[in-house]
Amino acid sequence: MDNVLNYKISVGTILTAGIVVGGAIYYYNANNNKGDKDKKGTDGYRTPPRQKLTINTNTSDTKRNRMRTTSRGSTYYEELDDTAMSNLRSPSKRNKKEIRVFMEGAFDVMHYGHANAFRLGRQLGTTLVVGVNSSDSIEEAKGAQPLMTDEERCASVRGCKFVDEVIEKTPYVMTRKYLDWVIKTYNIDYVVHGDDPCFVDGVDVYGHVKELGMFRSIPRTEGVSTTEIIGRMLLMTTSHHQRQNKYEENILTRKGSKVSKYFPKEEHVVGYYRSSQFYLTSRIIHLFSQPHREIQPNMKVVYIVGGWDMFHAGHVEILKRARSLGDYLLVGIDNDAKVNRSRGMNYPIMNIQERTLSVLQCKYVDDVIIDPPWNVSEEFIAAMNISVVVRGSIDEDTDTVRETQNKEHDEFYKGAISKGIFKLIKSPSALRVTEIVDRVISNKKKLQAKIDKKMKSETEFYKEKHGLSDSFQFGTGQK
Repeated sequence: MDNVLNYKISVGTILTAGIVVGGAIYYYNANNNKGDKDKKGTDGYRTPPRQKLTINTNTSDTKRNRMRTTSRGSTYYEELDDTAMSNLRSPSKRNKKEIRVFMEGAFDVMHYGHANAFRLGRQLGTTLVVGVNSSDSIEEAKGAQPLMTDEERCASVRGCKFVDEVIEKTPYVMTRKYLDWVIKTYNIDYVVHGDDPCFVDGVDVYGHVKELGMFRSIPRTEGVSTTEIIGRMLLMTTSHHQRQNKYEENILTRKGSKVSKYFPKEEHVVGYYRSSQFYLTSRIIHLFSQPHREIQPNMKVVYIVGGWDMFHAGHVEILKRARSLGDYLLVGIDNDAKVNRSRGMNYPIMNIQERTLSVLQCKYVDDVIIDPPWNVSEEFIAAMNISVVVRGSIDEDTDTVRETQNKEHDEFYKGAISKGIFKLIKSPSALRVTEIVDRVISNKKKLQAKIDKKMKSETEFYKEKHGLSDSFQFGTGQK
């Protein structure tokens, strides 16, 4: 397998230590826990191991605290009241075979920040139940429908490896009556929400749950928000949204760099990089990669490659179908320059680090290859022990549906075709990233006001939390 290094290294090959090299994501104290290493979810796909929480009960103060550890090594404490401490110490709670956790939200334009919240929520128990707010209740509260439909948002959440069950069309504003119904119906032990306050008409939505000692908060994932991602798509004006000749010089927005005049058809395509406020660490890749399986000689390995930009319900469905063709799904993720070469304009919306996490959180994916070779050669197939090479019928690069192969794809998949292992499968969903962008642009006026307001609050949040300078503006790359 040494010759694999001549291509690209897959995530699972190297990330086993979980070393932090910097970044802004906050995590709970992550001690090794091998108890769930081989556990499978209710749908037959593997679920990640839980991580231990450290409880500090030896404080000189009369208050008890739960110790939290961040990726940067700093520690903070969450106060627990008497009821919560009693529940945590109780043998019936500690030794219970299943601890069920409930989270809810809109999860519109679902991204890796949502997936990280699910990961944090799930490690508080054994089963994570996620409620997805209905479009009607979101419109009633916010004055506008979400960009993604109920079905699309539920499919995206259901496809996340950290989620065990989904409750569809929950209300956007949680009432005491509804929360009590959820707790009773789904046997919930803990209700989880982000560490931002949640008040409606001056009343804490989770107040009575806190009184019962059933509430837990999780820190937000810094550097990413739905608002900021929608802001990137709003930069794609009508003129930007017209496909440009890929051999012409293309000057992009300040979010990207200048693209070279000519892109050779080879592996090393350079010239464009999509920046973001998110800082990827090897630790978060390691956590998103769990549970990791090595490719065994007798496994039927399926390979599929793409840009996976704005990872959506259509991607989940095609990966599910591809995974059903074998025992192990290996996914190639094209670099930013290659995606931009194919799609032009301001694509990709999300950079390769962000797209990597988006693919890794999908329950049907076993491992990824970041920036794979330009074509699927026989040598690459042999090195990665690939049995089937799959391509969907929907081409996001050209917004066309292909029922058969063509000359360009014959060249790209030449190695797989010559070995007789190439398979073109019908894409189960017609959803494409261009359709999501169209939805944003068609609602530009309404969304822009919302974005401006949210960006202002995000800027103030980061200034206050990290003591940043007055010139800092969230989403601009300024620090």
